[in-house]
Amino acid sequence: MADSLPKCRLCKVNDADQTGSHIVPHFLVKHIDNEEGKKGRDKELGAKITADDTVPYFGKSILPEKLEEFLGNEKLEELLDSQQGYQSDFIVDHILCSDCEKKLAALESYYSKIHANHENQDYTTSSDKVLATLFWYSILWRISVASTFIFKMNERDEKKIRRILNNYLEIDLSTTLQKPIDSDLDSIHYRLIRCPEYSDDNPVNFVASPLHNRPYSIMIGEVGTFFYLKKSHANSNNQMFFGFEEFIDDASLNSHSLGENVKVISNDELDEVNIHTYKLLRDQKFKNAGIWLREIQNRLHSIGKVLTNEMAKEIFEKWRNSKSPFGIRHSKNEFLQITMEVIKQRIH
Repeated sequence: MADSLPKCRLCKVNDADQTGSHIVPHFLVKHIDNEEGKKGRDKELGAKITADDTVPYFGKSILPEKLEEFLGNEKLEELLDSQQGYQSDFIVDHILCSDCEKKLAALESYYSKIHANHENQDYTTSSDKVLATLFWYSILWRISVASTFIFKMNERDEKKIRRILNNYLEIDLSTTLQKPIDSDLDSIHYRLIRCPEYSDDNPVNFVASPLHNRPYSIMIGEVGTFFYLKKSHANSNNQMFFGFEEFIDDASLNSHSLGENVKVISNDELDEVNIHTYKLLRDQKFKNAGIWLREIQNRLHSIGKVLTNEMAKEIFEKWRNSKSPFGIRHSKNEFLQITMEVIKQRIH
């Protein structure tokens, strides 16, 4: 007998029969998640880069020669043999039912048209206030419940957003707009900071850190979004978030009643945010690599061998200056391979 499906994480009534759900709408992540210059589905090509590792993924329509360039022949054969690496963390199975998927799809279709229109200075979108609020909070909630990212809201906040989405979302958005505003929806706010068209010509990232929760802070490509589950949270001191905090005070507070206003920043300003991001990730990666190396040193010591400081420096230099294909560069596996090569050469 086949395993039964879990219940939909949104309605909690129907079976979660939907596969291929996008955690973040495709129009927001296409420049992050897709092969350069490609816009279609199944064209995903990227790497999940964390402080612990670099894990590649790719869509089923990526050509073998492109995969070999991105991964190297050895890693490509390993992934193809194991059937791993095909699915992006932005795509998950069995967290939603098909009905709830359709409700979210209707909301995304509506907002994608709004997002395509922008200005190069602070602007007010033409979106409905309620639908815009539901759109951004639906992304926050999906990222939290998907379990493919390290980001997670606290349980109370996650339940609150689920309750709002479940109460308001309908396939026919006009029905959503006819519903009275309840205390849950009335209490949530958000801010948007955007560098329009930055992602057309520059590499972009997705960042959702579990360390940032007042406000919950997420960067999706050229957009930084900051979520306040209580209005009072918007008046507290801004936490550090890769340099975005410099602009938050100038960004309007948005809600179902206040409308949606977008704070626009320049390409140079978003460049600085990305530099902050890369530096923090690099520093954490090297900190973790130091932990891995100490574990190896301890194992060598237990058998009477010594990994010297000079050897450790050589290992870190080779890893830092790696020219491996991007999809495996600076991964934990690459670090361990470099370490073993140095050990074999220097310890007998």
